[in-house]
Amino acid sequence: MVKEIIAKILNKPLYRAKITLVGEDFDATHESNSLLECLKWTMHGLYECDREDKEIEDKFGNIIEREYSKSNKRKHSIGQISEFKLFNVTSSSIGIFCYSKPRNEDMLFMSNKMVYVPEKILRTLKKQEVSISDLDLLFR
Repeated sequence: MVKEIIAKILNKPLYRAKITLVGEDFDATHESNSLLECLKWTMHGLYECDREDKEIEDKFGNIIEREYSKSNKRKHSIGQISEFKLFNVTSSSIGIFCYSKPRNEDMLFMSNKMVYVPEKILRTLKKQEVSISDLDLLFR
């Protein structure tokens, strides 16, 4: 409750979502006070990035596959959802009134029609009493 009040005073949203295309210089961010809204935005962004990669592969087929196999570098996208923290301590920094940096296991990603949403985010949504039907609609 104190965190929400301070965030409101500082005019900062409680959650920050970010999509990063690895291998390209592209980042997109979205800020909201709703974790569910950030999750929806992130899932939509991951889906769009995955869909664009599939369209490129469909148009050019073997050329893209040969390029990837030579460089062993495949483009992929990851999603991050950070929470506003009053005090954040990591191994390399200390932050006050900032957004936490997600650990590697807390990143969202989509590949081959598989979606990974970290347990930490699902537990937080459950605490916020988000209905199962809302979550079910998200993954359809």
